[in-house]
Amino acid sequence: MPMTSAAYFLEKCRDLGRAAHHQHFFLRRLKDPAFRKIWQNAQWQKLLAHAKSHSPFYAKHLAGVTAQTPLKDLPVLSKKIILDNFDSLITTTHLNLQRALRHLDALQHDGYFNHLYKIFRSGGSSGSPGIMVYSPKEFALVLAQILRSSQGLICPPKTRRLRGANIYASTPTHDSIRISQSFQVGCHVVRDFSADLAGKILVKALNQFNPDVLSGYPSKIFELAFSKMKGDLIVQPKAIFLGSEPLTPHMREIILKAFGINPFDHYGTTEAIVMATECHLHRGLHLEDDLHFIEILDENNRPTQPGKLGHKVFVTNLTAFTQPIIRYELSDLILLHDDFNSPCPCGHPGRLIQRIVGRSEDIFSLPTSTGKFVLLPPQVFQTLLGVFDEVQQFQLMKTDHHVALNVQIREGVSTDEIPFLRTRLENSLRLLFEEHCVMGVSIEITCVEGFRGTPSASQKFKQIWNQSS
Repeated sequence: MPMTSAAYFLEKCRDLGRAAHHQHFFLRRLKDPAFRKIWQNAQWQKLLAHAKSHSPFYAKHLAGVTAQTPLKDLPVLSKKIILDNFDSLITTTHLNLQRALRHLDALQHDGYFNHLYKIFRSGGSSGSPGIMVYSPKEFALVLAQILRSSQGLICPPKTRRLRGANIYASTPTHDSIRISQSFQVGCHVVRDFSADLAGKILVKALNQFNPDVLSGYPSKIFELAFSKMKGDLIVQPKAIFLGSEPLTPHMREIILKAFGINPFDHYGTTEAIVMATECHLHRGLHLEDDLHFIEILDENNRPTQPGKLGHKVFVTNLTAFTQPIIRYELSDLILLHDDFNSPCPCGHPGRLIQRIVGRSEDIFSLPTSTGKFVLLPPQVFQTLLGVFDEVQQFQLMKTDHHVALNVQIREGVSTDEIPFLRTRLENSLRLLFEEHCVMGVSIEITCVEGFRGTPSASQKFKQIWNQSS
């Protein structure tokens, strides 16, 4: 049934009203460890019982599992398993995969399926896209998480409505754009800008809008930072929020230099939209441990130690009952903070991660002179290439025995300098390969005018891209 604009507006107001109500309890859980533990245990028991009694899939998948079963003993859930068993996994009879796909294919703007469920399709940047279903109550909890994570980070103007600009996917099925639309009820002036807009068009539009808050993919805000330093972009936001892509230290440094403010990073996925957020101290990202079970593991499924790089994440979403997400595997590479288990001075009790590095499928496996292979994760190349001031942005792609480096040269670098720069870049890569005894890998360096997001629903930018067979 088509939704009228009035019905859509009322549903958004309902969701935000519920979110504001839940935010009170969310904030209490941050301040009261005993209350947080009691709530989490009770929520896990309810979720497990609900999944096993209302989902034929989980009745078999979690047979023999109780609330006391250690997480490490639970079977793992994958995106493929979810899609292959969608109809028997969800706990409602009002929806199946065919109906969900028809709804997503016809969707032109944010809204509910038959006023009952909010259905998202992930960007598919890691392969095939996933599908996630939230009831109105569950989606209100997502909005409450977002409100909690931004508490105290935004100071609205006293004489007018706050203006916010969001630069994410324009695809109507992706959560980045639809969550933005969910907050647009007139309290603030929020405008969405497509991530695939040409740079000059985006800069002109932002100058005309003059936002107080800027949100978007790190790669897009990073690109705007250079326009800001050139003087083309004249906006001066009071806060910058980033998410959906890895934020590298180099990107953060340039954004801070250009805008004079340190951005706030965010980590989440369509199946668990708010998993970690950054506080005002900018020491890293706090895991939202009260609303999820989040396991950060190494390649052998062992808990990652503080200061080390985790190779995968298993997440259990404690507020998702319509489509239970229990020990769902993500291939995200997460660098843990040295003080991973220590409390942050800000008061947030969540464990602290340093940053999101990329995905495990982005790790380069390169042949060595010993006949074995060495694994080089994305942050090795991000650190190596981030020191070249002449390079504005880069994309590194690997096929079986070939590495292609595409670089966007910063404005002001003369044409005469480019051949020397290419030589320095190639020498740095070869030196890195020599240090790891890599052999039989060719290197190709190309200068490009700019980059566009991947042709997926999310329109994200992939900096490190492993295309090996």
